Amino acid sequence: MMTNYDVISYTIASASFGEVLAAFSRRGLCYLSIGSSSDELLSNLHRRFSLCEFAAETRRDRAVLARIISAVEGSKPLPLPMLDLRGSDFQQQVWTQLLRIEFGKTCSYGQIARALRQPRASRAVARACAANPIAIVVPCHRVLRSDGTLGGYRWGLKTKAALLAKEGVYTPVCDG
Repeated sequence: MMTNYDVISYTIASASFGEVLAAFSRRGLCYLSIGSSSDELLSNLHRRFSLCEFAAETRRDRAVLARIISAVEGSKPLPLPMLDLRGSDFQQQVWTQLLRIEFGKTCSYGQIARALRQPRASRAVARACAANPIAIVVPCHRVLRSDGTLGGYRWGLKTKAALLAKEGVYTPVCDG
């Protein structure tokens, strides 16, 4: 539950990989979620930001989400909107590393841990990826297990595989 936001605006759009909800604080994009229905996304949004006030979507909100979806659907690098990423110091460090992973590239949880000079922190990196509040834009989908398999993904392995396929990255077939 987030308590340090005051007003959140949001918008929802459809993409080939699911429904997408983008939420914005006054500082920027603070939440981007993928789901199978608008109701599911709204329920998760209201639970996550239960102490916040919600405002009507703005033209800017719709435009930012449209650019994100267009980039993913067109298999192009994403534009980086203003972000309002909030988390622990370690999470912030992991998310910064995720933003450095180039479009069409992947890395392992261990590689990120080593980049942070904490080579034994692979599981902590995985937990920070799972806590990433901004799907796609902060590209935790580009992080794989050291053996090259998908690992986990908060929005489902099929979605992770679809996003990587759109970037031209080989992914094994998954059952998730």
